Amino acid sequence: MVQDNSAAWEPAKDADNTFDMVQEINAGAPNIKVMGIGGGSFGVPLMSLYNTPIHRAVATAAGFGVLIAVPSVIGFLFLPIDPAMRPPYTVGAVNLPTFLVVIAMTLLTAPLGVKIAHAMDPKPLKRVFAVFLTLVALNMLRKAMGY
Repeated sequence: MVQDNSAAWEPAKDADNTFDMVQEINAGAPNIKVMGIGGGSFGVPLMSLYNTPIHRAVATAAGFGVLIAVPSVIGFLFLPIDPAMRPPYTVGAVNLPTFLVVIAMTLLTAPLGVKIAHAMDPKPLKRVFAVFLTLVALNMLRKAMGY
């Protein structure tokens, strides 16, 4: 018979460990940019590890996206690219029409994602997120192997 020891391992239940969580986020932030993944792929599992409810973790991680995207866009605006190699309406490495479409679609679909997430119970939401992370990891592995 297999014994369930999941209740025995709980890293944090109080706000005293918030500092530890912030330190881990700061340590992992450069890796998020290098891997090209969003803050949610890193932030949600970390906050779940510290017993943050999944709905709150997903909502907070959405804010990480802004903290990652704004400096990245600013950096790409100043990236020197040969004008002959750029599509029209491109500043640095940012194509403005595409940038506007991405912003518009984000603004349109974010409320839908919030509704779907809040309509789900925490357990299936965690499973859906785990499947998503598995697919992201497999895709990164596929690209690393050259396929």
